[in-house]
Amino acid sequence: MADLKKIVIKDTPFFVLIEDGKPFIGHAFVIITTNMKGDLFIVSSLDEKKNATFFFNVIHPHASCLEKSAIHKLRENSQNLFNLQGLSLDLYQDVPSFFSSKLFFRVYFLKIPCVHRILFEENKKIIDAVHRSGREVPPEWRYVNALTFLPINFINFDMIGPDSRLLDDGGKEVGLGKIGRCLLKASGNTITKLCKNSKMMTVCSIKLHTSSSWTNGTTCYYYRL
Repeated sequence: MADLKKIVIKDTPFFVLIEDGKPFIGHAFVIITTNMKGDLFIVSSLDEKKNATFFFNVIHPHASCLEKSAIHKLRENSQNLFNLQGLSLDLYQDVPSFFSSKLFFRVYFLKIPCVHRILFEENKKIIDAVHRSGREVPPEWRYVNALTFLPINFINFDMIGPDSRLLDDGGKEVGLGKIGRCLLKASGNTITKLCKNSKMMTVCSIKLHTSSSWTNGTTCYYYRL
């Protein structure tokens, strides 16, 4: 049973989830995908400063389990593109946080073939239209405005530093920020191994989502049992 505690870092309150004997302050995802040519990319959320944030979230005040919390927040941050409820997240790495080496965030790794940016963009249009119509959509569903696709062949994990910037699939520069630098520096070996293992693929299907909520009509990758 996980234990939830509240702490304060530099006058800012955070929640820490104690799981597996470690204090976790957040979670993130490295989602690896391929295009039709077989090229490998990391799919990441972008913040307002155009930094890759890898779907990072701090622990929610009502979180009871890292895995369930991570899957729920991934769904929100991807505009329902990744709706992976029921999936067991077996591949992960616990990374010391940029707040303190005594606090961790868990990085989950997924490998999903042929993720399409246009599906995210269409989902965002649907959810934004619902919000504009007067039906309030919670801000956590509107926080991420764009995804980026980072060619893995262009990433030198050993050289990630304070001023590192990456190139996306269109040749544009993408920043990292503290979250991205910390994550990529620590998990480079795991990402490299996952890229080489063609069998480690998350079994997903694409479907049109039907719901009474603002996600109705969106398209999502969902876990296929």
